[in-house]
Amino acid sequence: MLLLIQGAYAQQPTAGSQLQQIPVAPQLPKAAPEIRVRQGEVPATTVGDSTRIKVARLQVDAPPVFAESELLAASGFVAGSELTLAELRTLANRIASHYQTRGYFLAQAFLPAQDIEDGVVRITVLPGQYGQVQLRNTSNLSDALANTILAGLDGEVIATTPLERRLLLLSDLPGVQVSSTLAPGASLGASDLIVDVQPGSRFNGSIDVDNQGNRYTGRNRFGATLNINELAGIGDVATVRAFTSTDGLNYVRAAYQGQAGLLRLGTA
Repeated sequence: MLLLIQGAYAQQPTAGSQLQQIPVAPQLPKAAPEIRVRQGEVPATTVGDSTRIKVARLQVDAPPVFAESELLAASGFVAGSELTLAELRTLANRIASHYQTRGYFLAQAFLPAQDIEDGVVRITVLPGQYGQVQLRNTSNLSDALANTILAGLDGEVIATTPLERRLLLLSDLPGVQVSSTLAPGASLGASDLIVDVQPGSRFNGSIDVDNQGNRYTGRNRFGATLNINELAGIGDVATVRAFTSTDGLNYVRAAYQGQAGLLRLGTA
């Protein structure tokens, strides 16, 4: 619904040009959703801390995210070096850092319990994989819609970009507050994602004032916006925007938006 009422001035701008000058309602940016991490322990090697081992070859056991040659280069390992347990752990930490700086923020690399034969030392990498994805929803948002947004994570390697994309899409829905926790899962290297969706504001809005009008409509302008959130549980919002000036411009706009899977649809 759109209503524009203007006075009869000679050679005044068209209604369309005046509409283009009406500012959009101010919006406060939403904070990125909080992600809490509870990381599990990894098994430790039984090699003594002070023992020096001549390492002929370093073997990295890891899922095929990066080539072993790339991980060995990142570790700084030199074949034939005599290394203590602490120095071997430093190599493992460098490999973990290689993952973490590339978005695999839960990656761990460690020295598993092992019998060292022929100078071959193994480092195991756990890049971090999703176990279960659990939704705890106490808001008016439908579970079906929330689960659609979170779908496809089970069993995948945990990486920053796809996780943040889903959580941001969920938290951008009006009328909800979102937080999440990554907790140790049932198997080694797995983390369960627990997403809490709580009620946000049912109503919000804004008032704006400026002096950016023109001489036909008056310099001083006043606007107000009201949003009614989560009417139907589909991430929807009904918005009414009213705007007026001191001399001749009155504007009212009603709009409705809702979420359809990963798409945002609306009408005005």
